[in-house]
Amino acid sequence: MIIEKYILPFFEVVEPGELVTGICNDPDDDRFLSCALSGGADYIVSGDKELCNLKELRAVRIISAEEFMKMFE
Repeated sequence: MIIEKYILPFFEVVEPGELVTGICNDPDDDRFLSCALSGGADYIVSGDKELCNLKELRAVRIISAEEFMKMFE
């Protein structure tokens, strides 16, 4: 109930149109970049240190959950 009411309204399912490869040291992380770019995301919020070390890909900022929460203080 909580997920359906408070979280899912803020999500959009995206089929990646642009596949990003070779950006991250971990190739599995590239799929998150592809989805963010295809969906027009402003941010990727992640606890993955290697992904967060990128800081940004095009217009998508990559930040930690702590950085994200600070935006609302």
